Amino acid sequence: MVAEPTYLAPGVVLQDRYEIADEIGRGGFSIVYRARDRRVGADVAIKLLVPPPAAARLARERLRREVQAVRQLSHPNIVAVYDVVDDGPWSFVVMEYVAGPDLAVRVRQRGPLDPDAAARLGREITAALAAAHRHGILHRDVKPQNILLAPDGRARLTDFGSARLAGQETVTQTGGLVGTADYAAPEQLAGGRGDARADEYALGVTLYYALTGELPARAPVRGADAGRDGHRPRRRRPEVPGWLDDVVGRSTMPDPDDRFPAIALVAEALERGEDGVDGRAGAAAPASADKARCVLCRTPEPFGIGICPRCARRAAGGDDVLVFLERTTPGPARRAVREALEERIGIGVSAANRESAAGGERPLLRIPAEAGARVVELLEAQGLPARTESRTGSWRAQVPSPIVVLAGVVAAIGAAAGVAAAAP
Repeated sequence: MVAEPTYLAPGVVLQDRYEIADEIGRGGFSIVYRARDRRVGADVAIKLLVPPPAAARLARERLRREVQAVRQLSHPNIVAVYDVVDDGPWSFVVMEYVAGPDLAVRVRQRGPLDPDAAARLGREITAALAAAHRHGILHRDVKPQNILLAPDGRARLTDFGSARLAGQETVTQTGGLVGTADYAAPEQLAGGRGDARADEYALGVTLYYALTGELPARAPVRGADAGRDGHRPRRRRPEVPGWLDDVVGRSTMPDPDDRFPAIALVAEALERGEDGVDGRAGAAAPASADKARCVLCRTPEPFGIGICPRCARRAAGGDDVLVFLERTTPGPARRAVREALEERIGIGVSAANRESAAGGERPLLRIPAEAGARVVELLEAQGLPARTESRTGSWRAQVPSPIVVLAGVVAAIGAAAGVAAAAP
């Protein structure tokens, strides 16, 4: 067996500052080392770029965008990036050192996580992804190898090299798969553009792996029977609680419209489960959950706004109405409405559109008229006083069919981060 090249031997010093200690990991175009920062007297991780010549430009661009993405984020469950450096023939990123294995190594060495540990990991990684999505950043390569397990028990998301930032041009060919095929959503495998719900799918597959120690069987094409109700870890491991099985299953539904509309809702579902939601098969849902259903088709609608994405998209006839928030004057009242709105859609939508919708100047939703009264009632219960108006000729030209100016509350709520960042 031929040993792989080490590139940097222990004791090598980069930039007269970073002394290489040992190799701790390898990626497609990179090697990660533990190093000692002589200036501050602490260990850091050095991600050294080692691409073949044909891939050098792409690899350097991904290194640059990783730094650009993570520098926008400061979160306890995201591995910090300190600097990107060129030193002679070497290009590398200086990162926070996490003294623990990745999730794949942990499962391989010690077996699947117990359900409580898996749920805790899921909550922490959803928190990291929610922070990224609020900044218009899609990770696009969530998998066990990119989740580090720190000695303090925290799960830490790393490797934003495939990330897509709002307004950033793609560096891959149109239709090219970004990320890792085993964790890619069906719409990505089909050559489509993944949005924030593709990150959710990848996390769902990761949780399945964490609970079972294996990857789920994949349907050959989108819409095939296999996996139509998502990937269910309980079928491989019966002791997985029903509520956790449901969270993973819904996160991995083949159709993105059937998944949780936003990653924050995955976190909420995991949190509710820990608080004692009855996960037994056939157990009655709590009363509040029964109300969180579409007023038209009665499918789950977790935002409580009264209408599911599919029914909202059908609002293209002459009897649909526009939903506006009630007009408020700039100041504390407007700010309260805006904050309540941002809790539902994040901040991936432009500030101008959020402000105009919060002030009642632009429509929030376009929905079937029969759902209007219930949607207004539910919005008001969440601190968003609203009204409906019939469509007029002027608004017919301004509101995209079938849904909102904000493109966030219903049909594209899971894609708020992907409004401008969905292309591979």
